[in-house]
Parts: sequence; C-alpha cells; structure tokens
Amino acid sequence: MFWKFNYHQVSAIDSILCKENVTIEEVLDEDDVLQECKAQNTKLIEFLSRPTSIEAMVNYIVNEPSEDVDEKSRFKYPSTSCEILTCDVFSITENLVKEPALTEKLWSFLDNESPLNPLLASFFSKTVGILLKRNTEATFNYLCGHDGVVNTILKHFNTSAIMDLLMRLVTCTENPQLKFAILKWLDEESLITKLILLINPAIESEMHSYASQVLCDIIRQGRERLPTMVDSELHDPLLRTIERQETVQLLIENMLQETNGERCDSAIVSGIQVLLAMIDLRRTSEQLEDASVIIDTKEFAEVDNEIQGIIPRLRDLTDLLKSPPRRQAMRTTAGLLQPPLGNVRLHVAKLVSALLLTNVHAVNVELAKLGTLELLWDLFFKYSWNNFLHLHVEQCIVTILTNTPNEEDGARVSPLINTLFQNCRILEKIVDNWEDNEKETANPHGQRGGHMGYLTRIANTVATRLERGPNKEILQSYCDYTDLAEDIHGRWDQFISGSLKETNKRNAIELVKPTNSGTSSISDEDDFPRAVTGNLPKIYNHYQMSDLGPSMIDKLSYDEDEFQDDDECLKAHYDALEDVKFKIDVQDSMNSANIFEERCNEKMAAFDETTEDVWEEREFSITSESHELVSFY
Repeated sequence: MFWKFNYHQVSAIDSILCKENVTIEEVLDEDDVLQECKAQNTKLIEFLSRPTSIEAMVNYIVNEPSEDVDEKSRFKYPSTSCEILTCDVFSITENLVKEPALTEKLWSFLDNESPLNPLLASFFSKTVGILLKRNTEATFNYLCGHDGVVNTILKHFNTSAIMDLLMRLVTCTENPQLKFAILKWLDEESLITKLILLINPAIESEMHSYASQVLCDIIRQGRERLPTMVDSELHDPLLRTIERQETVQLLIENMLQETNGERCDSAIVSGIQVLLAMIDLRRTSEQLEDASVIIDTKEFAEVDNEIQGIIPRLRDLTDLLKSPPRRQAMRTTAGLLQPPLGNVRLHVAKLVSALLLTNVHAVNVELAKLGTLELLWDLFFKYSWNNFLHLHVEQCIVTILTNTPNEEDGARVSPLINTLFQNCRILEKIVDNWEDNEKETANPHGQRGGHMGYLTRIANTVATRLERGPNKEILQSYCDYTDLAEDIHGRWDQFISGSLKETNKRNAIELVKPTNSGTSSISDEDDFPRAVTGNLPKIYNHYQMSDLGPSMIDKLSYDEDEFQDDDECLKAHYDALEDVKFKIDVQDSMNSANIFEERCNEKMAAFDETTEDVWEEREFSITSESHELVSFY
C-alpha cells in the first residue's frame, strides 16, 4: 500500500523554502535542519550555499550578541550556524573560501579585544579547522597574504580554542610539500621563539601551560614524522628550530626569571615539561631493571644539542632543589608539611631522571660535582609520603647502576656511582632507615614509613647490581672502599640475608597449584603416560582408566591443537566417542534401571523411622546459657 500510492512525508524544511523571502532564521529554527543538510537535501543546500546565507551564519559566529536579545540569537543560531558550516558540504565550504569578503569577515573575529567569548571562540576555531582540512591551500594562501596573523593568534592564546586552532594549522594536511610550506611559513614567523617568550613569569600562568603544551606537541609530532621522511630537505623546520642549543638556553633563561625577587612555579614547571619532551627517551622501568638492557649513547645523538644547552644551567636547576619558590605550609593527614615539596622540585627530579638516561659523561660529571643526587636522596627520606618523588629518585638510582660506564683516559669510570656510595652512603642509609622503621613499627602506635616500598625496591636493585650487571666490578670496588664504616659490610650482608629476604618472600606472589577435582582414579603410579592422560577431556573422567582398552587410548591421544574452542574440533571429539567401547558388566546393565529407585528408597527410609512430627508446635524454655548467648549477639 505504501509503495502503491507513493506516499512520503514532506519535510518541513521544503515547505519553508517554498515560501517567498524566506530568512536564514526561519531555516535555523527548524530542529531537523542539520539532519536534512547532512542528508544532502538539494533545495536546502542550494539555499545555504548562497553568499547571503553564509554571511548571515558567519555573523552569528563572529559577532557577540548583546545581552538584551533572546536566547535563540545568543545560543541556538550561532551553534546551528557552526554545525552547518562544518558539516563538510563542499558547496558551502567552497563558497566560504572563494568569497574574500566572507573570509575576511570570518577572520575578523580575532580583532576583538581579549578575552574572547569562549563559546564563540570554539565555533570560530571549529569553522576554521574544517577550512584548513578541506580547503588547505586556499586558506593557507589567505594567511600568507596577511601579516601579523601569528601575532594575532598568540594575542588570544589564553583561550583554549585558539590554542587548538594553532595546532590545527600545524597538522592540517598530510601532503608533504604543502605541510612543509606551512611549517616553513610558521618558522619564518618565529612561532617557536614567540611561544617560548610566553613562558615567562611576567605573563599569566595560563599562557605558560598553553605554550608548553603546543611546544611539546610540535616536538612529538615532528619526531613521529621523522621515520616517514624520505627527503631530508622536507624535515620539519619547527622541529629543527626548537632543537637548537640557543633555543634551549632561551627557554631556561625565560622560565628562571624572577619577578619581585621570586621565581614563578608555573613558568618553571611548563619549561621543564618542554625540556622533558626534547630529551624524551621512552624507556620503561622494566627495561631499566633488566641488567641485559644496555643504554647506548648513540640513541641520543639527535638530542645532543638539547643536552648541551641544559648542562650550563644544571647549577640553577639544582639550586631549585635547595631553594624552591616559596610555598605556604600545608597540613595533611600525615602531618604538617613546612614547606611542601612542591611541583617545581618534583619536576626537577623528573628532569634529572631523564638526563641520567642519556648517560652523557658531561651530564654525569656535572651532576656529581653539584651534589644533585645527594639532595634528591635527602628529599626521599624527608618527604616520606610523596611517592611521586620516590619513583623519580628510584629511577635515578636504577639508571646510575645500570648505565654503561663512561670511558675516561682509557679507564671505565662512573662518577655518579662514586657519589652514591661515598657521598650518599647508600648502603648505610638503607640499613639505618630500615632499622629505624622496624623500631617504629614495633611500637603499638607506630606506623610504617610511606617510602618503605620504594626503599625495598632500591635495596633489591643495589643487591642485584652487586652480583651482575655492567658496573659489577666498579660497585664491588666501592663496597670495599676503606672510607666506608667498618661495620657496614657486615650489617649490609646481614640485612640482605635477613630482613630483606624475609620481606621479598612475604611480597612474593605464589602461583596457585592446579588441583584435580574430578572423580578419576588415575594416579602417578598408573601405567599410562602423563602425556596421554593429561590431554583427556573432562568427559572421560567418569570412567576408570582400567576399563579402557588399547583402542580407547589410541582414540584419546589427541594433539594439544585439537583442544581449541572450534566447532569442527569439538565435533571430532564427540564423533570419536561414538566408536569408544567400554567394558560394562551385563548384569550391572540389566539392574541399572532400578538404581535410581533403590537409592530413593534408602533415603526415604530414614524419614519413615522418625515418629516425631517436625512441624508440631512445642514449648521452648530458655536456660541461663542460652540467655547469655542471646545477650551476646
């Protein structure tokens, strides 16, 4: 009936468009306008592709409405206009880019004073994003023809949507030549330098975070593209700029500047995050703990410029561990922190851990000379409940004990191992702290230190590296050093074989041994091989192995690959059961029909002998003992 009369529902949009002098507001009022647009409604798309319609929708996106207008004009019309402009309809985006006046009007949104309306900024960023994706070359040509576009974008960088717009500009196309042209233009506009200058204490903290995030994304995406770059001339110009030694020094100089005699937390943290992205090595803790993994300095040839730029400022970074930006005392459930560790010192510890992974000799020598490791080791015990710090300190120690020794005048040296055993006195410190913790926990009101888990891991790492690893000889020579306390060797050996061994045993995960819960009477003394009986399906456990003949064993000797959750495999097993012959007594077979009835009669006999009625009402007396039991509960 439906097809016979060719019945179909007429869209409300079509009815509106049939009217004369229809306005864009009438179309935007319809709830299904977006759905009809995505469904390629020809009449609707023709109306929306008109320059006048596009201009009206752009006006709703870039012009902030006054507060006295209705909610439709303030919220619905801008939102629906943005969705239509970004629904990826070719004629709409093509006409928007093709008309210079419309493009000028769209980008005029950045001419507004800061701060921008965050809702309109998101609409603007989303609309420009679709133009960069679908009309990349035309949009890029427009940007190149207008000076100061990058400065205008950075002026509103405290709006998150504008930051997203900049990243869309960096990642807008996969065409190698066009991408290189865009990145080169951004580099000529000094984008990297301008972003670094935003990480300055004189600028608001939101700018620090946004600039740091964009710089980190540029580094990561640039390095991810390196393996796919066939032509070296098309390498990322922004990445080349940010990896220069001068750029690293400019970043550190800016983030360490003082305002009114104080350094800024957010500027330092944001700057360190960029440094970490520069020297990111992507090594896991499992690789570090594996003595067979040797860290090769060839891996760090590409980040040598960044490391050389950091080394001269290691003293300033180490001073942050001793004199961080001032923070108010913080009361926690573990007590009063005066002062707290702070995000700055935590990020410095993370940066030191990453620098140690590079195993650059100049870095190791400088850190040993500055006493950086001793400061971190002291903070490890001072802030006993900060596991974030403990993790980075542990990684530092593991890296030092695992790194391949450096060559100096033909000898294998490791200056930081010397620091660990002589200046940090790591063996003595571990044993002393362990004994103090045992005394504390022996007290009824005592509490185990929050750092003891990491201290256990560090002790195990030291004990393991003393026995094997690339620094075995160096470590043993320092253990025999005469300046160590006379009794530390005996105390350490006693600690390893005593408290640490017991702790490791207590922390060990014991695998559950499989148990045979079936009714089979097979034992280890049976004549049948375990290779055969171990592969028997559970369905065969109902039968005695003594009843199975040789032919039965042959049929059950399947390979392990046959026991998979595959329908054909399961069918093969059940087909095999059809040919299995069991040894069953004929007399037992004849009486098998009465087994169930006999067992039921045996069970019912116990109830027949009972003369008492279990449902009869009785009087109960409560004794003193039962009264006490009730009172107890």
